[in-house]
Amino acid sequence: MSQKSWFDALKGNVGTGMIVTFVMLGLEKFLEREFNCPCKPYWNGVFTSAYFIIPALIAWPLITIAKVKEKKEEKEKKEEEAKKEEKEKNEKKEEKEKKEEKGKNCTRCPCAFECCAFLQGFIAAVIWIVILLMDGRYVVCAATDWEGKFENMKTDPPHPWCKPANATEEQRNDFMNRSKRMLFWSRVSGLIILCCICFGLLGRMVCELCDYHKKYCKRKFCCEI
Repeated sequence: MSQKSWFDALKGNVGTGMIVTFVMLGLEKFLEREFNCPCKPYWNGVFTSAYFIIPALIAWPLITIAKVKEKKEEKEKKEEEAKKEEKEKNEKKEEKEKKEEKGKNCTRCPCAFECCAFLQGFIAAVIWIVILLMDGRYVVCAATDWEGKFENMKTDPPHPWCKPANATEEQRNDFMNRSKRMLFWSRVSGLIILCCICFGLLGRMVCELCDYHKKYCKRKFCCEI
């Protein structure tokens, strides 16, 4: 892969990721308006899990299928270009050394682009879960084990919680503090997962750069194995 094609591939992946992320953010904002926690201990978890699971299971295969199709079209295009180049080389009667050098290049597994597309679909599903965790209201609802009415606390900024219907002032303060803790840990969990994704993608990008330089610049880098 040349430097230009590598950059184009990276740019395409970043652009696709940004589009998917913005679509998911818009969907979450729409669901946020419609979300109303039942505030019933036995139904909170079931109700909230649908928001986590269903959109993620829809996004995963859709993005995987779209990416597989895109990769196949890209592969077919490259094969056509390779055939054209090979034809031109045969017409010019190039030396055997260049052909042998071409044969020494590493070849990827035939299913490599399917695996890559599957992973990209999985990352999109994880990003959806991260968005819900960063919002916090879904985890607060799922972890609530008392009955009440779902509303925002009268604080700055307002925090969502299930306001208990029949509770003493002491119990209400305890439930409120528990809701705040659940909201905090939900957002911390989302940040941790997001950081893991970012470090994983950064590591992959660094190794691809090292692989590029190792193949085309004949230099040795730390990731050489």
